Amino acid sequence: MEWPWFIFRRRPSAVSTPNLSPASKQKLISILGFKPRTYAHYAQALTHSSAIYMKGSEHLVHNERLEFLGDSVLDLVMAEYLFEHHPNKMEGEMTRMRSAMVNRATLNRISDQLGLSNLVIGKFNFNRLPEDVKGNTLEALLGAIFLDRGFSKTRKFIRKRLIKGHMFGSVPGSEIFDYKSALLIHCQRERVSMAFELLEEHLSSSGNEYTMGVRVDGTLVGKGRASSKRKAQQVSAKMACHHLGVKANSPV
Repeated sequence: MEWPWFIFRRRPSAVSTPNLSPASKQKLISILGFKPRTYAHYAQALTHSSAIYMKGSEHLVHNERLEFLGDSVLDLVMAEYLFEHHPNKMEGEMTRMRSAMVNRATLNRISDQLGLSNLVIGKFNFNRLPEDVKGNTLEALLGAIFLDRGFSKTRKFIRKRLIKGHMFGSVPGSEIFDYKSALLIHCQRERVSMAFELLEEHLSSSGNEYTMGVRVDGTLVGKGRASSKRKAQQVSAKMACHHLGVKANSPV
């Protein structure tokens, strides 16, 4: 049986990555500290899923798969770092320390400080980049480095540029822990319970407002009000940390 010739003909890919401008490439190199071998990986890392709504960009491949890969590599490198530098810490405490160091707020902040947020490709309301997109893009960048240069280079970048460069307070105003994580670690060390509770909820067309309280060993030690429960928890945890003398930027 003879197969039609066109079955074996190579078809063009249904997806593509955007071309980075010379200025974007130079900015990327300054962020990475080295020159990429394959820019396509990094172009994909910088492409948000909303880019498909941009004119002529319907077939662009976005960064969510790279984000998954980068998140996994970051967790591994952080686990190795904490295991190496804290030989007396137990598994549970190291897990909480890792979660605190790579929480969403921290990754969003680092992305801004690196200048990575300015390179994101996508279509956003009022051209304003949502906060979580910043951290997601940073994770995708790690995935791109892994594909382009391998684990060793990615590990070096994370240790030098993220951990030592941004997570340990070398940048003025930076914090290692968010207040919620710091309070959680404190309660674990003191072997006391910690629980958040919704104290008040106000829903309206002009905006929602939530008041959250945090109890340590059954005692209400902090209250916070914000536009979301998660943010209100952070405000209440901050008040609790001040009340209990817990420092949220203590070195790990």
